[in-house]
Amino acid sequence: MQSSPISPLTGILAEEQVVVDFGEYEGKSVMDIAETEPEFYQFLLKQKEIGNFAIRRTKDKIFKLYLAVTVEKTTRSSSASGGPSTASSGETQSSQSTKHTPGTLLS
Repeated sequence: MQSSPISPLTGILAEEQVVVDFGEYEGKSVMDIAETEPEFYQFLLKQKEIGNFAIRRTKDKIFKLYLAVTVEKTTRSSSASGGPSTASSGETQSSQSTKHTPGTLLS
């Protein structure tokens, strides 16, 4: 009985069956990335080692590779861009609430 080779990145799943689901490599198989972008393949291996890595099977029975790091960066950039606008909205709301609740009219 011959055993299938185990990938250092995808384990028992064949690298040609797992596709990247983010960034400029979205839709490319791990095997294609290993052949054409060895630096990115090494990056993915490091991400797997530190636990920022997941392979999930979709409803279409496709195995997709995700990185938790991309989610954190997206969340941080939205927070960073949303932070100042939220603060200015908060200031506007504060000034509006002051305008709408003058003590002399309610008493």
